[in-house]
Amino acid sequence: MGDSHRALSITEDEWDAFMDDLHQSLTKFHVPVEEERDLVAIVEGTKETIVVTPLRTY
Repeated sequence: MGDSHRALSITEDEWDAFMDDLHQSLTKFHVPVEEERDLVAIVEGTKETIVVTPLRTY
């Protein structure tokens, strides 16, 4: 997962926007709460390998 996303430099804000879109989609399609929780947990488990913390420049 990390290899395919690292070069995209996905930020925390972009991740949050994606998660918001995911929640909206699951709501729109009436995904049951238990399944939504399971799916969100799986997706959240990939965050560390996808989100890149930008290097600070001084």
